[in-house]
Amino acid sequence: MGSLRFKEKFGYGFGDLANNLIFNSVTTYLMFFYTDHVGLSAATASTLFLVARIWDAVSDPMMGALADRTRTRWGRFRPYLLLVPVPFAVIAVLTYSSPDLGATGKVAWACLTYFLLMTLYTAVNIPYASLAATMTRDPDERAQLTTFRMIFSFGGGMIVNLITLPLVYWWAGSAAEGGDQIGGYRFAIIVLAGLSIVFYWLCFALTRERTRPDASIAHDLRAEIRLVTTSRAWWMLLGMGISMFALGIFPFYVGMYFLKYVFLKETFASSYFTLCTLGMLAGALMNLALVRRYDRRLLAVGAGIWGAVFSLGIYLVAPGNTVLLGLFAFLSFMGTGIGAPNLWAMVGDTADDIERRSGRQIAGLTSAAVSFSMKLGLGIGGAAVGYILAAYGFQPNVAAAPATQGGILMMTGLFPAIGYLLLSLFAFGFPRPTGAVAPVTAA
Repeated sequence: MGSLRFKEKFGYGFGDLANNLIFNSVTTYLMFFYTDHVGLSAATASTLFLVARIWDAVSDPMMGALADRTRTRWGRFRPYLLLVPVPFAVIAVLTYSSPDLGATGKVAWACLTYFLLMTLYTAVNIPYASLAATMTRDPDERAQLTTFRMIFSFGGGMIVNLITLPLVYWWAGSAAEGGDQIGGYRFAIIVLAGLSIVFYWLCFALTRERTRPDASIAHDLRAEIRLVTTSRAWWMLLGMGISMFALGIFPFYVGMYFLKYVFLKETFASSYFTLCTLGMLAGALMNLALVRRYDRRLLAVGAGIWGAVFSLGIYLVAPGNTVLLGLFAFLSFMGTGIGAPNLWAMVGDTADDIERRSGRQIAGLTSAAVSFSMKLGLGIGGAAVGYILAAYGFQPNVAAAPATQGGILMMTGLFPAIGYLLLSLFAFGFPRPTGAVAPVTAA
Protein backbone atom coordinates (compact mmCIF):
# COMPACT_ATOMS: atom_id res chain seq x y z
CA MET A 1 0.00 0.00 0.00
CA GLY A 2 2.94 2.33 0.78
CA SER A 3 0.80 5.05 2.36
CA LEU A 4 2.98 5.68 5.41
CA ARG A 5 5.95 7.99 5.25
CA PHE A 6 9.06 7.45 7.34
CA LYS A 7 8.24 10.57 9.36
CA GLU A 8 4.93 9.05 10.42
CA LYS A 9 6.49 5.73 11.43
CA PHE A 10 9.13 7.62 13.37
CA GLY A 11 6.48 9.81 14.99
CA TYR A 12 4.44 6.78 16.01
CA GLY A 13 7.48 5.44 17.85
CA PHE A 14 7.63 8.55 20.03
CA GLY A 15 4.39 7.47 21.73
CA ASP A 16 5.86 4.30 23.21
CA LEU A 17 9.07 6.07 24.11
CA ALA A 18 6.88 8.36 26.21
CA ASN A 19 4.93 5.41 27.65
CA ASN A 20 8.07 3.67 28.81
CA LEU A 21 9.72 6.65 30.41
CA ILE A 22 7.10 6.19 33.13
CA PHE A 23 5.98 2.57 32.77
CA ASN A 24 9.55 1.22 32.82
CA SER A 25 10.31 3.18 35.97
CA VAL A 26 7.29 1.49 37.60
CA THR A 27 8.24 -2.04 36.57
CA THR A 28 11.90 -1.62 37.54
CA TYR A 29 12.00 0.62 40.59
CA LEU A 30 8.59 1.16 42.23
CA MET A 31 8.41 -2.05 44.31
CA PHE A 32 11.98 -1.48 45.53
CA PHE A 33 11.11 2.17 46.25
CA TYR A 34 8.10 1.11 48.34
CA THR A 35 9.91 -1.55 50.41
CA ASP A 36 13.42 -0.14 50.85
CA HIS A 37 12.70 3.60 50.99
CA VAL A 38 9.04 4.30 51.85
CA GLY A 39 8.95 1.47 54.39
CA LEU A 40 6.00 -0.56 53.11
CA SER A 41 6.22 -4.27 53.81
CA ALA A 42 6.75 -6.55 50.82
CA ALA A 43 3.33 -8.13 51.37
CA THR A 44 1.59 -4.74 51.54
CA ALA A 45 3.22 -3.52 48.34
CA SER A 46 2.33 -6.81 46.64
CA THR A 47 -1.31 -6.54 47.66
CA LEU A 48 -1.41 -3.00 46.28
CA PHE A 49 -0.07 -4.17 42.91
CA LEU A 50 -2.50 -7.08 42.78
CA VAL A 51 -5.68 -5.23 43.83
CA ALA A 52 -5.02 -2.52 41.25
CA ARG A 53 -5.36 -5.19 38.57
CA ILE A 54 -8.99 -5.78 39.58
CA TRP A 55 -9.71 -2.18 38.67
CA ASP A 56 -7.87 -2.66 35.37
CA ALA A 57 -10.24 -5.50 34.49
CA VAL A 58 -12.95 -2.84 34.43
CA SER A 59 -11.07 0.26 33.26
CA ASP A 60 -9.26 -1.24 30.26
CA PRO A 61 -12.37 -2.43 28.37
CA MET A 62 -14.16 0.78 29.33
CA MET A 63 -11.31 2.85 27.91
CA GLY A 64 -11.22 0.75 24.75
CA ALA A 65 -14.95 1.22 24.22
CA LEU A 66 -14.71 4.95 24.97
CA ALA A 67 -11.86 5.42 22.49
CA ASP A 68 -13.78 3.51 19.79
CA ARG A 69 -16.68 5.94 20.27
CA THR A 70 -14.62 9.15 20.36
CA ARG A 71 -15.22 11.50 17.43
CA THR A 72 -13.09 14.63 16.98
CA ARG A 73 -11.44 16.51 14.14
CA TRP A 74 -8.18 14.82 15.23
CA GLY A 75 -9.67 11.35 14.98
CA ARG A 76 -10.65 8.78 17.59
CA PHE A 77 -7.35 8.02 19.29
CA ARG A 78 -4.93 10.93 18.77
CA PRO A 79 -6.75 13.38 21.09
CA TYR A 80 -5.76 11.28 24.11
CA LEU A 81 -2.09 11.78 23.21
CA LEU A 82 -2.67 15.51 23.47
CA LEU A 83 -4.83 15.72 26.61
CA VAL A 84 -3.75 12.94 28.98
CA PRO A 85 0.07 13.33 29.23
CA VAL A 86 0.14 16.30 31.62
CA PRO A 87 -2.06 14.78 34.36
CA PHE A 88 -0.28 11.44 33.82
CA ALA A 89 3.08 13.12 34.44
CA VAL A 90 1.84 14.93 37.55
CA ILE A 91 0.51 11.71 39.11
CA ALA A 92 3.78 9.93 38.28
CA VAL A 93 5.66 12.51 40.35
CA LEU A 94 3.20 12.15 43.23
CA THR A 95 3.58 8.35 43.09
CA TYR A 96 7.30 8.72 43.79
CA SER A 97 6.62 11.01 46.73
CA SER A 98 6.08 9.95 50.34
CA PRO A 99 4.48 12.62 52.53
CA ASP A 100 4.95 12.25 56.28
CA LEU A 101 1.49 10.81 56.95
CA GLY A 102 2.36 7.97 59.31
CA ALA A 103 2.40 4.27 58.47
CA THR A 104 -1.29 4.05 57.53
CA GLY A 105 -1.20 7.33 55.64
CA LYS A 106 1.77 6.16 53.55
CA VAL A 107 -0.12 3.05 52.51
CA ALA A 108 -3.19 5.13 51.63
CA TRP A 109 -1.06 7.58 49.63
CA ALA A 110 0.63 4.74 47.74
CA CYS A 111 -2.76 3.17 46.93
CA LEU A 112 -4.32 6.41 45.73
CA THR A 113 -1.42 7.55 43.56
CA TYR A 114 -0.71 4.12 42.09
CA PHE A 115 -4.36 3.54 41.15
CA LEU A 116 -4.52 6.98 39.51
CA LEU A 117 -1.23 6.38 37.71
CA MET A 118 -2.41 3.10 36.18
CA THR A 119 -5.80 4.60 35.25
CA LEU A 120 -4.13 7.45 33.38
CA TYR A 121 -1.72 5.00 31.77
CA THR A 122 -4.78 3.17 30.48
CA ALA A 123 -6.25 6.44 29.19
CA VAL A 124 -3.21 7.16 27.03
CA ASN A 125 -1.86 3.71 26.18
CA ILE A 126 -5.01 2.04 24.84
CA PRO A 127 -5.71 4.86 22.35
CA TYR A 128 -2.03 4.85 21.38
CA ALA A 129 -2.00 1.08 20.85
CA SER A 130 -5.22 1.35 18.82
CA LEU A 131 -3.82 4.09 16.61
CA ALA A 132 -1.76 1.79 14.37
CA ALA A 133 -4.87 -0.05 13.18
CA THR A 134 -6.31 3.25 11.88
CA MET A 135 -3.07 4.47 10.27
CA THR A 136 -2.88 1.62 7.73
CA ARG A 137 -4.52 -1.68 6.82
CA ASP A 138 -1.34 -3.02 5.21
CA PRO A 139 -0.02 -5.89 7.40
CA ASP A 140 3.59 -5.17 6.42
CA GLU A 141 3.25 -1.50 7.32
CA ARG A 142 1.66 -2.45 10.63
CA ALA A 143 4.57 -4.77 11.33
CA GLN A 144 6.94 -1.89 10.59
CA LEU A 145 4.96 0.41 12.88
CA THR A 146 5.12 -2.05 15.74
CA THR A 147 8.86 -2.55 15.22
CA PHE A 148 9.41 1.22 15.29
CA ARG A 149 7.24 1.26 18.39
CA MET A 150 9.34 -1.40 20.11
CA ILE A 151 12.64 0.24 19.17
CA PHE A 152 11.45 3.50 20.70
CA SER A 153 9.94 1.63 23.64
CA PHE A 154 13.27 -0.01 24.42
CA GLY A 155 14.95 3.35 23.86
CA GLY A 156 12.69 4.78 26.54
CA GLY A 157 13.65 1.93 28.83
CA MET A 158 17.31 2.60 28.16
CA ILE A 159 16.90 6.26 29.10
CA VAL A 160 15.20 5.21 32.34
CA ASN A 161 17.92 2.72 33.20
CA LEU A 162 20.79 5.03 32.29
CA ILE A 163 19.68 8.10 34.20
CA THR A 164 17.35 7.07 37.05
CA LEU A 165 19.84 5.84 39.65
CA PRO A 166 22.54 8.41 38.74
CA LEU A 167 19.94 11.15 39.24
CA VAL A 168 18.80 9.54 42.52
CA TYR A 169 22.36 9.32 43.83
CA TRP A 170 23.24 12.81 42.61
CA TRP A 171 20.26 14.28 44.42
CA ALA A 172 20.80 12.19 47.55
CA GLY A 173 24.53 12.85 47.55
CA SER A 174 25.30 9.16 48.10
CA ALA A 175 25.48 5.96 46.06
CA ALA A 176 23.37 2.96 47.14
CA GLU A 177 22.48 4.04 50.69
CA GLY A 178 22.05 7.26 52.66
CA GLY A 179 20.94 10.76 51.74
CA ASP A 180 17.50 11.82 50.54
CA GLN A 181 16.76 8.76 48.41
CA ILE A 182 13.02 9.50 48.21
CA GLY A 183 13.76 13.01 46.99
CA GLY A 184 16.19 11.53 44.49
CA TYR A 185 13.57 9.22 43.00
CA ARG A 186 11.11 12.11 42.86
CA PHE A 187 13.65 14.27 41.04
CA ALA A 188 14.36 11.48 38.56
CA ILE A 189 10.67 10.99 37.76
CA ILE A 190 10.20 14.75 37.29
CA VAL A 191 12.84 14.61 34.55
CA LEU A 192 11.35 11.47 32.97
CA ALA A 193 7.74 12.68 33.18
CA GLY A 194 8.65 16.03 31.63
CA LEU A 195 10.30 14.25 28.70
CA SER A 196 7.27 11.98 28.29
CA ILE A 197 4.95 14.96 27.74
CA VAL A 198 7.17 16.21 24.90
CA PHE A 199 7.29 12.81 23.19
CA TYR A 200 3.52 12.20 23.49
CA TRP A 201 2.87 15.53 21.83
CA LEU A 202 5.36 14.75 19.05
CA CYS A 203 3.51 11.48 18.41
CA PHE A 204 0.22 13.42 18.19
CA ALA A 205 1.70 15.94 15.76
CA LEU A 206 3.41 13.47 13.42
CA THR A 207 0.73 10.80 12.98
CA ARG A 208 -2.60 10.65 11.15
CA GLU A 209 -5.67 8.41 11.34
CA ARG A 210 -6.73 7.16 7.90
CA THR A 211 -9.72 4.98 8.67
CA ARG A 212 -13.19 5.68 9.97
CA PRO A 213 -15.62 3.12 11.34
CA ASP A 214 -18.83 2.54 9.42
CA ALA A 215 -21.18 5.20 10.83
CA SER A 216 -24.22 3.09 9.90
CA ILE A 217 -23.26 0.41 12.46
CA ALA A 218 -24.69 1.21 15.88
CA HIS A 219 -22.40 0.64 18.86
CA ASP A 220 -23.44 -2.13 21.22
CA LEU A 221 -20.90 -2.66 24.01
CA ARG A 222 -22.26 -6.07 25.01
CA ALA A 223 -22.16 -7.28 21.42
CA GLU A 224 -18.64 -5.93 20.96
CA ILE A 225 -17.40 -7.61 24.14
CA ARG A 226 -19.00 -10.84 22.97
CA LEU A 227 -17.25 -10.55 19.59
CA VAL A 228 -13.90 -9.95 21.23
CA THR A 229 -14.17 -12.72 23.81
CA THR A 230 -15.28 -15.30 21.24
CA SER A 231 -12.20 -14.63 19.13
CA ARG A 232 -9.51 -17.29 19.51
CA ALA A 233 -6.95 -14.75 18.31
CA TRP A 234 -7.90 -12.40 21.19
CA TRP A 235 -7.43 -15.13 23.81
CA MET A 236 -4.06 -16.17 22.38
CA LEU A 237 -3.05 -12.50 22.39
CA LEU A 238 -4.08 -12.21 26.03
CA GLY A 239 -2.12 -15.35 26.93
CA MET A 240 0.99 -14.10 25.14
CA GLY A 241 0.82 -10.77 26.92
CA ILE A 242 0.36 -12.25 30.38
CA SER A 243 3.19 -14.74 29.78
CA MET A 244 5.58 -12.00 28.73
CA PHE A 245 4.66 -9.34 31.25
CA ALA A 246 3.93 -11.54 34.28
CA LEU A 247 6.96 -13.82 33.93
CA GLY A 248 9.15 -13.06 30.92
CA ILE A 249 10.35 -9.67 32.18
CA PHE A 250 10.57 -10.77 35.83
CA PRO A 251 14.24 -9.69 36.02
CA PHE A 252 13.02 -6.09 35.90
CA TYR A 253 10.62 -6.68 38.81
CA VAL A 254 13.18 -8.42 41.01
CA GLY A 255 16.39 -6.99 39.56
CA MET A 256 17.12 -4.47 42.30
CA TYR A 257 16.70 -7.16 44.95
CA PHE A 258 18.89 -9.61 42.99
CA LEU A 259 21.69 -7.09 42.55
CA LYS A 260 21.63 -5.89 46.14
CA TYR A 261 21.04 -9.12 48.06
CA VAL A 262 22.33 -11.96 45.81
CA PHE A 263 24.81 -10.49 43.33
CA LEU A 264 26.02 -8.13 46.08
CA LYS A 265 26.67 -5.24 43.71
CA GLU A 266 23.77 -2.79 43.73
CA THR A 267 25.86 -0.15 41.97
CA PHE A 268 25.82 -2.38 38.86
CA ALA A 269 22.06 -1.75 38.54
CA SER A 270 22.19 0.95 35.85
CA SER A 271 24.56 -1.13 33.71
CA TYR A 272 22.54 -4.31 34.23
CA PHE A 273 19.19 -2.82 33.28
CA THR A 274 20.79 -0.98 30.36
CA LEU A 275 22.21 -4.26 29.03
CA CYS A 276 18.76 -5.87 29.36
CA THR A 277 17.32 -2.99 27.35
CA LEU A 278 20.11 -3.12 24.78
CA GLY A 279 19.27 -6.80 24.30
CA MET A 280 15.64 -5.87 23.62
CA LEU A 281 16.75 -3.13 21.23
CA ALA A 282 19.04 -5.53 19.36
CA GLY A 283 16.18 -8.03 19.08
CA ALA A 284 13.81 -5.38 17.76
CA LEU A 285 16.33 -4.27 15.14
CA MET A 286 16.80 -7.90 14.06
CA ASN A 287 13.02 -8.22 13.84
CA LEU A 288 12.90 -5.46 11.22
CA ALA A 289 14.65 -7.84 8.83
CA LEU A 290 13.18 -11.10 10.12
CA VAL A 291 9.53 -10.04 9.87
CA ARG A 292 9.91 -9.55 6.11
CA ARG A 293 10.90 -13.18 5.65
CA TYR A 294 9.14 -15.17 8.34
CA ASP A 295 5.64 -15.59 9.81
CA ARG A 296 5.43 -13.43 12.93
CA ARG A 297 3.73 -16.25 14.81
CA LEU A 298 6.80 -18.43 14.29
CA LEU A 299 9.11 -15.54 15.15
CA ALA A 300 7.32 -15.19 18.48
CA VAL A 301 7.62 -18.95 19.08
CA GLY A 302 11.36 -18.87 18.35
CA ALA A 303 11.84 -15.74 20.47
CA GLY A 304 10.26 -17.49 23.45
CA ILE A 305 12.52 -20.54 23.16
CA TRP A 306 15.60 -18.32 22.81
CA GLY A 307 14.66 -16.25 25.86
CA ALA A 308 14.00 -19.35 27.98
CA VAL A 309 17.41 -20.88 27.27
CA PHE A 310 19.41 -17.78 28.13
CA SER A 311 17.27 -16.85 31.14
CA LEU A 312 18.43 -20.05 32.83
CA GLY A 313 22.03 -18.92 32.34
CA ILE A 314 21.69 -16.82 35.48
CA TYR A 315 22.35 -19.97 37.50
CA LEU A 316 25.88 -20.06 36.07
CA VAL A 317 26.77 -16.55 37.25
CA ALA A 318 28.83 -16.13 40.41
CA PRO A 319 28.30 -13.02 42.59
CA GLY A 320 30.32 -10.11 41.26
CA ASN A 321 30.89 -11.54 37.75
CA THR A 322 29.51 -8.55 35.89
CA VAL A 323 30.71 -9.71 32.45
CA LEU A 324 28.84 -13.03 32.51
CA LEU A 325 25.74 -11.51 34.11
CA GLY A 326 25.64 -8.76 31.49
CA LEU A 327 26.07 -11.29 28.67
CA PHE A 328 23.18 -13.49 29.79
CA ALA A 329 20.99 -10.44 30.46
CA PHE A 330 21.64 -9.12 26.95
CA LEU A 331 21.04 -12.46 25.22
CA SER A 332 17.90 -13.42 27.16
CA PHE A 333 16.21 -10.07 26.52
CA MET A 334 16.84 -10.35 22.79
CA GLY A 335 13.91 -12.79 23.02
CA THR A 336 11.70 -10.00 24.34
CA GLY A 337 13.01 -7.67 21.62
CA ILE A 338 11.81 -10.06 18.91
CA GLY A 339 8.67 -11.30 20.67
CA ALA A 340 7.20 -7.94 21.74
CA PRO A 341 6.94 -6.29 18.28
CA ASN A 342 5.20 -9.37 16.93
CA LEU A 343 2.82 -9.42 19.91
CA TRP A 344 1.77 -5.83 19.20
CA ALA A 345 1.53 -6.49 15.45
CA MET A 346 -0.97 -9.24 16.24
CA VAL A 347 -3.30 -6.61 17.75
CA GLY A 348 -4.03 -5.44 14.20
CA ASP A 349 -4.39 -9.04 13.02
CA THR A 350 -6.88 -9.68 15.82
CA ALA A 351 -8.88 -6.53 15.00
CA ASP A 352 -8.99 -7.63 11.37
CA ASP A 353 -10.13 -11.11 12.39
CA ILE A 354 -13.02 -9.64 14.37
CA GLU A 355 -13.93 -7.24 11.55
CA ARG A 356 -14.01 -10.07 9.01
CA ARG A 357 -16.45 -11.99 11.19
CA SER A 358 -18.66 -9.08 12.21
CA GLY A 359 -18.09 -6.04 10.02
CA ARG A 360 -17.29 -4.04 13.16
CA GLN A 361 -14.08 -2.06 13.59
CA ILE A 362 -13.31 -2.19 17.33
CA ALA A 363 -9.56 -1.65 17.53
CA GLY A 364 -9.76 0.04 20.94
CA LEU A 365 -11.43 -2.92 22.64
CA THR A 366 -9.00 -5.27 20.90
CA SER A 367 -5.98 -3.29 22.07
CA ALA A 368 -7.34 -3.45 25.60
CA ALA A 369 -6.36 -7.14 25.63
CA VAL A 370 -2.67 -6.36 25.44
CA SER A 371 -2.90 -3.31 27.69
CA PHE A 372 -4.75 -5.37 30.29
CA SER A 373 -2.29 -8.24 29.95
CA MET A 374 0.58 -5.79 30.49
CA LYS A 375 -0.92 -4.41 33.67
CA LEU A 376 -2.15 -7.79 34.86
CA GLY A 377 1.37 -9.05 34.26
CA LEU A 378 2.77 -6.11 36.18
CA GLY A 379 0.36 -6.85 39.00
CA ILE A 380 1.08 -10.58 39.08
CA GLY A 381 4.83 -10.05 38.75
CA GLY A 382 5.00 -7.24 41.27
CA ALA A 383 2.75 -9.06 43.72
CA ALA A 384 4.66 -12.32 43.34
CA VAL A 385 7.94 -10.56 44.15
CA GLY A 386 6.60 -9.25 47.43
CA TYR A 387 4.78 -12.40 48.48
CA ILE A 388 7.74 -14.64 47.64
CA LEU A 389 10.16 -12.30 49.39
CA ALA A 390 7.94 -12.41 52.46
CA ALA A 391 7.65 -16.21 52.27
CA TYR A 392 11.44 -16.55 52.10
CA GLY A 393 11.98 -14.30 55.12
CA PHE A 394 13.16 -11.14 53.35
CA GLN A 395 14.14 -8.18 55.54
CA PRO A 396 15.03 -4.89 53.80
CA ASN A 397 18.49 -3.38 54.19
CA VAL A 398 20.04 -6.39 55.97
CA ALA A 399 22.09 -9.28 54.55
CA ALA A 400 19.83 -11.89 52.96
CA ALA A 401 19.71 -15.44 54.34
CA PRO A 402 20.59 -18.29 51.92
CA ALA A 403 16.91 -19.24 51.62
CA THR A 404 16.00 -15.66 50.70
CA GLN A 405 18.79 -15.56 48.12
CA GLY A 406 17.47 -18.81 46.63
CA GLY A 407 13.98 -17.34 46.27
CA ILE A 408 15.34 -14.21 44.59
CA LEU A 409 17.49 -16.30 42.23
CA MET A 410 14.48 -18.43 41.30
CA MET A 411 12.52 -15.31 40.37
CA THR A 412 15.43 -13.97 38.30
CA GLY A 413 16.09 -17.11 36.26
CA LEU A 414 13.42 -19.81 36.42
CA PHE A 415 10.33 -17.58 36.32
CA PRO A 416 11.25 -15.73 33.09
CA ALA A 417 12.19 -19.04 31.43
CA ILE A 418 8.69 -20.37 32.17
CA GLY A 419 7.17 -17.15 30.86
CA TYR A 420 9.09 -17.35 27.61
CA LEU A 421 8.01 -20.95 27.02
CA LEU A 422 4.36 -20.03 27.62
CA LEU A 423 4.76 -17.15 25.16
CA SER A 424 5.89 -19.68 22.54
CA LEU A 425 2.92 -21.92 23.28
CA PHE A 426 0.30 -19.16 22.94
CA ALA A 427 1.99 -17.74 19.82
CA PHE A 428 1.85 -21.17 18.20
CA GLY A 429 -1.90 -21.24 18.89
CA PHE A 430 -2.54 -17.83 17.28
CA PRO A 431 -4.54 -18.30 14.04
CA ARG A 432 -2.96 -17.42 10.73
CA PRO A 433 -4.49 -14.30 9.14
CA THR A 434 -6.87 -15.15 6.28
CA GLY A 435 -8.95 -13.16 3.86
CA ALA A 436 -9.02 -9.39 3.51
CA VAL A 437 -10.77 -6.48 5.09
CA ALA A 438 -12.24 -3.40 3.51
CA PRO A 439 -9.80 -0.88 2.05
CA VAL A 440 -8.65 2.18 3.96
CA THR A 441 -11.05 5.09 4.12
CA ALA A 442 -9.28 8.42 4.35
CA ALA A 443 -9.98 10.39 7.46
